[in-house]
Formats: sequence, C-alpha cells, structure tokens
Amino acid sequence: MCGIDETIYSWRKNMKKPIKRILSVMMVIAMTVTLFPAIENAAMADDEPYNLSDGRAVYASSANGGDTEDKAVDGKENTRWQAAQADANEWLYVDLGKEANLDHIYMHWEAAYAKYYKIETSNDEVNWTTAYEKKKGGSGQQVEMAVSYKQTGIRDDGNLRFSCNWSKVEDAHYKVYIDGEDDAHIAYAGGDNYRFTNHGGTQGDIRMSVGQHTMTVVAFNPDTKQELGRGVVQVDAQVGAQGDNGVDDDPADALKQTITKDQLSVTKARFVKITCLQRATGYGASLFEFQVWGTGGSNKPPVDYGDNLALNKTVKCSGTRDEWWMKDADGNIKPDAYDQVKPENAVDGKVDTSFTSYQGESDQWIYVDLGDEYDIGRIITRFNEDGGKIYDVQVSQDAKHWTTVHRELKGFMNKVDNTTCYQQNVRFVRILAYSKVESGSGVGIREIEVYKYREGDSKENEEIPDLPISQIVANENGKGSYVVGEVKKELNKLPTFVNEDNIKTPIDSNSWWSS
Repeated sequence: MCGIDETIYSWRKNMKKPIKRILSVMMVIAMTVTLFPAIENAAMADDEPYNLSDGRAVYASSANGGDTEDKAVDGKENTRWQAAQADANEWLYVDLGKEANLDHIYMHWEAAYAKYYKIETSNDEVNWTTAYEKKKGGSGQQVEMAVSYKQTGIRDDGNLRFSCNWSKVEDAHYKVYIDGEDDAHIAYAGGDNYRFTNHGGTQGDIRMSVGQHTMTVVAFNPDTKQELGRGVVQVDAQVGAQGDNGVDDDPADALKQTITKDQLSVTKARFVKITCLQRATGYGASLFEFQVWGTGGSNKPPVDYGDNLALNKTVKCSGTRDEWWMKDADGNIKPDAYDQVKPENAVDGKVDTSFTSYQGESDQWIYVDLGDEYDIGRIITRFNEDGGKIYDVQVSQDAKHWTTVHRELKGFMNKVDNTTCYQQNVRFVRILAYSKVESGSGVGIREIEVYKYREGDSKENEEIPDLPISQIVANENGKGSYVVGEVKKELNKLPTFVNEDNIKTPIDSNSWWSS
C-alpha cells in the first residue's frame, strides 16, 4: 500500500480561562477544527529550531469579533488576534503539547501593539514564571536609528537650516549633535532644553554651516538618561542638500520583535504566555503572529523532500469559481476577484493564496505541467476550507491518459494530503475532484507540491478503492429505507481530531456536531 503521511491537526479552543479546558473534554466532537501547517521543507539538523507553536492549541483572555486567538498561531502574517477593547487584562498563551527547548520568540504586532509586556512560561498552566519583560525604560537593546535630512532654508547669518527625521524609539527623547557629542556641539532645538520629544520631521530647526559635517542623533530615557539608540549620518551641507544614513526605516519593521534565547531567563517549557502591561492605543492588543521557536514539543520538525517540481509551473483547470458577486456590471469577472481563485495560486509556494474551482456539481480538476518527465515519489495537496471530499490524485505523460495514484473518499476542510508513490516518467499531475466538503462553492486548493522519488524510499503504490455506488438500502427493521454511496450529495464538513496515542484519522459524521 502507498503510505499516506497524516499531518497533525490541532483543535483551536476559544476559552478564556484554563479551567474551561476541563469542560472542553466533553465537547471534543462538537468543537474540533483541522489546521494546515505552513509550507517548509528546508533540511534541518536535529538541534535546528523550528516553529513549535504553529497550529497549536491557544488560549486568550478575550477576542474581538472574528479576530480570534487561533489566528496568532496560523503561520500567516495577514490574520490576527485582537483582544476585546474592554479587556483590561489582555493575555494569550500557546500549548506546545510537551515541554520544549525554547530558542527564540517572534512577535508581529498590528498597529494596536503592546508598549510593555511580559513573557511567562509554565508546565502546568497554573504556576507561571516570568522569562522576559519589556518595561518602561527600555529593554537594554540599542536601536540602530535611521537618520535623514533635508535643507529647507538659509538664515540671515549664512548658516543653512535643515529639517531632519529619525527612527522612533519607544518613550524616548532625543538629542542632535553636530561634529561632536557634548553640549558645545548640540544642535539648536527650540525651547525644550535642547531635547527633541518627537522623532523628527519638522520638529526642530537644525543649523549647519556650508561644508562637511557629522550629525549624530541619540535617543535616551528622559528619566534615567539611559541611551536607547543612536544614528549617525554624514552631511554635505549645501543649498538643496538632502540624504540619509542608509539604515532602513520601515515603520512595519518596528512591529516585528524577536526575543532571543539569551534574553530568556527560562528556556524549557510547555506553555508560553504573553501578557500586555500597557497598550499603545485605545484598542485591544493585537498580534498577527506569536511564534515560539525551538525544538521538542508536539509539532514535528519540517522534513526535507527536496525541490518542489510544481513550484511556479504551468497549470490548467476545468474552471474557476464564478459567482455573481465576483462580476462587474457587464457580467465579467473582476480582475481582483479572479486573482483570489486563479489556478496559478495552487503552485505559487504560498499557503495564504488558493485556487478555487467552479462551484457546480460536475467533476472539477486542476493539473500542473512539470515541464519535463520525472520519477516522482511524493505529491502533497493542501486544501483550504472548501476542500475536496472525494477526489483522485493522478499522473500522466501526455495530459490525456491518467493513472490514479491515490483516491480519497473522506476528505475534509483544510486537509493536507501527503501521498507517497513511485511513478516513472511523469510530466503532469492532476487533482480530480468528484465532490466537495459541502455544497455552495468550488474545491479550494492552497498548494500542490510534487517531489522526486528518493532512492531508498518504498516503491510500492497504493491500491485504489472503487468509487461509491449509489444505492437504496432497506432499514433492517423493515421500516423505510435510505440512500448510500451518493458521490455528488455532499454532507456537512467532517470533524477532525488530534490524539497522538490512538486517533489517527477523522471520525465519520453526518453533521458538524455528532459522530
């Protein structure tokens, strides 16, 4: 039999307090959701860190509408968790599944970031230890500041007037020096003791004589006078002069923070928690991503399958989703709507884009032309929420005669189908869907990946089961009958479960809540 490497699926729980986890055990069947891992097939050493929190169970003090906590660990930089605006005790923590070795923590904040926060760890969800705290006065890290200048006028004494800009440093004041770093060389800054309280623009009147100068901007804590950052730029002071010191100053970068292993006082834990100590805005704290990197835990490290032969190759499909709301006044699909469903999305290497087929009842397909013939050993199909329920994975040399290497009869939303096989001289790979997880939309595929056969792997191929045959079955009690084997009559989405010890596959269900 051809092996199907089942991915680990995690349920996302929307619980506000740890005690509610006890109640959730009684509702496992009712509240399970399948997740997909990010695409990452880089070769890794045993001690190389990877994302331990990707798709793991996560809990938060609150959530604002649809911006739920699971979106902080979904591997996507365009979805987010946001705490409720009224939440005065904002926190989020992730369960790594097992005690893990922590290497670093990456956070990508939305504009509603936490100015000050703490990272805590635990092994029992009751006793928490502070492993890191960002508090007022700085974290001890020096900021390399971007500095730019522009000549804006000429003074009566012949000196040139400049406006300047520099990177913002949290809660800092700034001093600007010209050709030295003492009070004799401090730049004029108006009536606030030669200190700038803003981060540039037209905040100050910087004066320099014609010629070469070194301008240094220092950020410091106004209470402790501790230096928090600095930037240096060489200025050729002439009429019309402008320039910068070459340091990137993308405001979005300031919202991406990494806490290194050296900064963590605790480097072994199962649970990792972030608590907002002070908001930067009036909105609830918001994170695009909260990633805990290291080794161990329940998430398995990425596997090196080699080069993805399907990446950015030519694709064809039976049709794309075609809804009335996707069309303009003339009945044509809008370009931006087509971009959301086009077949090229299935081979672009990204899991946040998808191909979606036509929404009708007919068989739907998409195939990729590898451009050359290969001996292949693995095909990975990453479905989205509109996954296929019954479908074939097929290969061909000519895109006319197809061989089925895998048939799925119980597909579900967000399924990652990792199929191993041994097929020679393959140029085309096709996903042929007979039915969807639910009616109303097409079959959605985030990504199709194809990998060469690697020497030493099994050369066995899967035995392909027959497609269901529709038939009427009489009730054993002699009262009524029912239909089985319907391919085109989609049932509701199948629930999926994770239990490393004894549950390896989804449990059959005819509705979303029962099994």
